[in-house]
Amino acid sequence: MVSVINKIRAFISRFKDKDFPKGISTLIGACFINFFAGAIYSLCTLAVYEISYIKANGGSINIDHLSFYYQIKIIFQCFSSIVSGIIYKEMGLHITNLIGITVICLGYFMMYISSNLFFNLLSIIFGGIGTGIILDPSTTNDYKWFIDHNGIIVGVMETMISFGSFLLL
Repeated sequence: MVSVINKIRAFISRFKDKDFPKGISTLIGACFINFFAGAIYSLCTLAVYEISYIKANGGSINIDHLSFYYQIKIIFQCFSSIVSGIIYKEMGLHITNLIGITVICLGYFMMYISSNLFFNLLSIIFGGIGTGIILDPSTTNDYKWFIDHNGIIVGVMETMISFGSFLLL
């Protein structure tokens, strides 16, 4: 019990450090990014609603056309994660997130206005690229603020992804 109290005191004493609020704000921002990434993952499971929308607008499509959405999104997310490291190193976190969020918004806007399989597929590709661009740099940036607690940071980020997916469903 004494060691827990000492850890709490040590944590609270860090508030006196001028960089601590920056670290907390970085953690909160990364939590939001991971939360929304989890919500975006759930969007790939909404194929039934997309089929209904496309059929209502005169298109012909079935569930077999959309069953591969999630796999395609993850493939493009993995490749764009490599690119995001280069962008993050050259331009910093803010520009990297701006680029990623712009690509995500463009992709999901295309999904909103499209009525055929090609644009739906293109929107999922853009969503995967944008998610890959913003996800890794945000978590990586937290590592430098909480050097001794990297395991907790990964746990918090993974929890936020799962929580975002849970709330959207």
